[in-house]
Amino acid sequence: ALAISAGDAHTCAILDNATIKCWGFGSNGRLGSGATNNLGDGANEMGNSLAVIDVGSGRTARAISAGFAHTCAVLDDATVKCWGDGTNGRLGYGNQNSLGDGENEMGDNLAAVSVGTGRTALAISAGGTHTCAVLDDATLKCWGDGSSGQLGSSNALSVGDDAGEMGESLAVIALGGGSINTDTEPTAPQSVVVVAGDTQATVSWAAPANNGGSAVTDYVVEYSVSGSVTWSVFNDGVSTSLSATVTGLINDTSYSFRVSALNVINTGAVALASTSITPVTTTTTTTTTVATTTTVGSTITPTITPTITPTITPTITPANSSTNITTTSTTVTSTSTSTIATTIATTITTTALPQIIVARKIPSLLVQPFALNVSKLSTTQLNRLVRYSTNLKRGDTVTCTSYSGRNALGVVSRINVQRARTVCNFLSAKVSGLRVRVIAAFAPSAPVHSSTTGSLPGWQSLNLLRRVIVQARPGL
Repeated sequence: ALAISAGDAHTCAILDNATIKCWGFGSNGRLGSGATNNLGDGANEMGNSLAVIDVGSGRTARAISAGFAHTCAVLDDATVKCWGDGTNGRLGYGNQNSLGDGENEMGDNLAAVSVGTGRTALAISAGGTHTCAVLDDATLKCWGDGSSGQLGSSNALSVGDDAGEMGESLAVIALGGGSINTDTEPTAPQSVVVVAGDTQATVSWAAPANNGGSAVTDYVVEYSVSGSVTWSVFNDGVSTSLSATVTGLINDTSYSFRVSALNVINTGAVALASTSITPVTTTTTTTTTVATTTTVGSTITPTITPTITPTITPTITPANSSTNITTTSTTVTSTSTSTIATTIATTITTTALPQIIVARKIPSLLVQPFALNVSKLSTTQLNRLVRYSTNLKRGDTVTCTSYSGRNALGVVSRINVQRARTVCNFLSAKVSGLRVRVIAAFAPSAPVHSSTTGSLPGWQSLNLLRRVIVQARPGL
């Protein structure tokens, strides 16, 4: 779940896919189920049997608030829709009709509450008999029962129960010199892509389209074995990088991934990767090539064979005449042969022999229970973790698994995640270069044996509550 709100006798939650589910007392249609029967008080009414609230075609929720007998939500398009008991105009539809208790009253048939021309909502709060919203221009408007001045309109009149009282007619609440912080949590990251590796996966994404008015301070990367409902948080520290390499995965196992953005207000909606991936083992073959060269040389003494062919043809003329002598040039031809070298290359291929490495054995550790609603390490816990850290070296993989009791929602609490993260963060600070994994899980209903906790003895499930199990695997 991303958000939850408990009314007087009913509860509503926004799930990780931004849909809404409500359960509890169903009178007046406050559950938005199109009926008035209670839900969650009988067998087979929760889980997959609990229907998603229809707030319109393609619409999802950003915020939810359950009042005494009505419910309001801010949708992904920043409009407001309300259902349940309409007395005093608390639903904001210009009448006192209840909605959500009959057929065809929800979905596209449920109108958006008019809060002013061009105005949208950032936050919503449903009180006992009235409703207030923070608008996109940082103003505040309220409607419903005003008998005690809860609407801030300087009178005790109800607003929203008659035509013409909403929209531009709905007055802005005067707050004096102060202002309302309109920052919200970021929207979901975009375009999540995952590439499989050997016992790891590289996850990348784009920044959210809207940071909620406050800079994103961290991204939370989670992974789950495909088909499982349990998600593990990958502990990569605080980072605004748009990618992360998730390590410690099991080859030939299919995984799903999701990413959410965090700002100073809260963690935003999650974005699920479009496809699952399966890490695989990468096989490397090493070949060593040795080359040898042999040179065989021979020398041949050059032989010069000159050929001289002189030709003299004298011409004698009478006295007082010049003498012409014609000589044919001498031709000398020589032939020589230089050194001849022959190179013979021989290639020898050998395969490297495998090395036998004896792996270190690292014991497991069961951290003492945390106090209720506490994730900070006690002195005793710190001392044990300091001693345990002496077993670790750079490159080791450490898994911190935090256990909590099951609850009606089947959702692992944030305090449970934080306990595991606190333990792994401490060990990372003590031993640099560790690879850490953070897992939050429910304590099993049966005794836990050494097959699931390494070298630990069997523990009853009760003893795992609020505890963190630390398991380590030597690096390569």
